[in-house]
Amino acid sequence: MIATDEEEQADPKEWSRYDFGPPKPVPTRDVEETVELAAQLKVYCRWRRIQVQKRIEIRRQQLEAERLAQKKQKKKRIQIPSLSLGGTLRGSTKTAVEHPSPIATNKDQHKKKAQ
Repeated sequence: MIATDEEEQADPKEWSRYDFGPPKPVPTRDVEETVELAAQLKVYCRWRRIQVQKRIEIRRQQLEAERLAQKKQKKKRIQIPSLSLGGTLRGSTKTAVEHPSPIATNKDQHKKKAQ
C-alpha cells in the first residue's frame, strides 16, 4: 500500500473512484483554434510592424530630400537688396506709412521749376 503520509496510510476505498485504462480524449479543438489565432496575430503584428517601419523610413527619406532641395534653392537664389525709391518708412513698424523724403521732394520741385 502507498502511504500518503508517514502516519496515515491511504484508504483503499479512495482508489476505487479512479478509472483504470487508457486516458480519455481531451477536446483540443478550442486550444488548437486559440493557438492558431495567436500565431496569426503574431504574424500579422510582425507584418504590421515591418510595414509601419517601411512607411516611416520612406517618409524620413522624403523629408530629407525636401530639406536638401530647399537648401539648394536657397543657395541658387540671388540676394538683391531692397532699393529705396526716395521714400523712407517713418513711425512704428506696425503702422508704417511711406513718406517721401524731404531731399527727394526738393529735387522734384527743382525739376518742375526747371521745366
